[in-house]
Amino acid sequence: MPQMEDDSDPAERSAEEIAVARALALLRVRLGWSSDSETRDATLARFAPVAIALHRASGSAEMPDAMSGIDDALGRFETWYEETHGVSFWMLFEIPMQDTPRVDF
Repeated sequence: MPQMEDDSDPAERSAEEIAVARALALLRVRLGWSSDSETRDATLARFAPVAIALHRASGSAEMPDAMSGIDDALGRFETWYEETHGVSFWMLFEIPMQDTPRVDF
């Protein structure tokens, strides 16, 4: 995960770190990533700036500027993902998840 800026107050840094951790955990759940891999770790690390931009925008009174930050972070992430993997990041959401059989004991 990228380092947070040192000039923010500790409470805001902590809130930002929590927001990023929650966003990355939610992304892992949504994509069905229950285990780690080098590729998944790299993807999550590259997605962290998007989560940071979303968190910062949520507390911003300047919505157009905040949206610009999200657009920029998401654009950089999407470009990196497509250049690295040869497909759009959004294709991950199109992969069907296998049903897990339920076993009653």
